[in-house]
Amino acid sequence: MNEAISHRVFTVGSKYVLDEELAKSVNISIALEMPLLLKGEPGTGKTMLAHAISETLGMKLIVLNVKSNMKLVDALYQYDTLTRLNDSRFGDSNRDVSNIEEYIRMGKIGRAFVSENGSSS
Repeated sequence: MNEAISHRVFTVGSKYVLDEELAKSVNISIALEMPLLLKGEPGTGKTMLAHAISETLGMKLIVLNVKSNMKLVDALYQYDTLTRLNDSRFGDSNRDVSNIEEYIRMGKIGRAFVSENGSSS
């Protein structure tokens, strides 16, 4: 477990009023280093809470606005098979075709999973 993260506690942001139950949920999520899913009607303060947590803990906020037609894989990563195929056929690219990472673009959830302490984009 990452000691720097597990010892952080969220109490209140400069612009957010926090109830005790929500504070417990946020702090359990931090302690377990697990995501916290915020669900609710538009305008109920989900994004404001995320900004307040980010500000208080000094961590970068990665925002993903979910839409009904969004696919999970798009939020995780996209693998560009066509570009890799063209690069392997024509050889006119600066990319290393044998390195699959050169053809993967991380989505916002993917970036959140690979970021170091939430500080990387």
